[in-house]
This record gives sequence, C-alpha cells and structure tokens, in this order.
Amino acid sequence: NPKSEDINVLKKFEGIWTTEDSAFITVFTHNPNNDKLQVYTFSFTHNGLVEEKIIEIRNNVVTTHTTNRINGWDVKTDYKVLDNNMLVGKFSGDSDIKILFHRADLTSNHPVNESTLALD
Repeated sequence: NPKSEDINVLKKFEGIWTTEDSAFITVFTHNPNNDKLQVYTFSFTHNGLVEEKIIEIRNNVVTTHTTNRINGWDVKTDYKVLDNNMLVGKFSGDSDIKILFHRADLTSNHPVNESTLALD
C-alpha cells in the first residue's frame, strides 16, 4: 500500500530537531488521520520571528520556505531524514549551507513519573 509507505516516510520527520549551527529549533508534527505534516521553527534565545511553511513533499524530501519578516531573511530548505536521529537540511537563498540536525530525546531529558499522572 503506497499510502501507508508515504505516511511512514512523513512520520520519520516527526520530532524536535536541533543543531549546533543555529539557535533555532525545528519541530515537525505528523497527523496520520489526515496525513498532514507541519513544521514549526522557533528560538528561545533569538528574537527573530521566523515563519516556515512546507511547500512540497516529494521523494522523501520535505521542502520548506522560511522567512524572517524583521530582517528579510528568506530561504528554501530541503530536509531529508538520514536515520532515526539525524536530518539534513540543505538551505538555498539568503543562506546556502547544509546543516545536520539531531533529534532531541525528550524521554531521557524529562522522565515521566507515573505516580504524578494520577494527580488531578
């Protein structure tokens, strides 16, 4: 079933991605009910308002368009998952660079104590 294969490809993007090359964090979310992939890019330390939108998904590559209205920064990025924990972003436009992103592992950074889940 090609559709389930496509969903599996999109699901591989899902996660929080960080890189030492940028203060920005990129988050991909995938909704399997409507097969919708969304992207959010933000920074806790950089005040630039960045808007990133997916413009194409083809051949395991997600292409986005990112703008920063404050300084006019404008790029297209081709994202490709290399493995479960690495993603490469190829930027073109105001930045022409390849960046390696690593998947953040929040389960080890924020362990869940099951006893607190029962609290109201």
